[in-house]
Amino acid sequence: MLRYLLARFRLSQRAICEESAGRGLGDDFHDYPDTADGQPWHLVDLTCRHCGKTFRI
Repeated sequence: MLRYLLARFRLSQRAICEESAGRGLGDDFHDYPDTADGQPWHLVDLTCRHCGKTFRI
């Protein structure tokens, strides 16, 4: 539960990546600051610069 809250409120990058593992493209905790360029691109596949997971906003 603590890790979920840390990820939900973006207090821990590690928690964000761990809680997002196994979730679908649009059903995780990643957001555009997690990408290499940090731009808010929507409806395209983005990649987390920390864990390499593909996600979509």
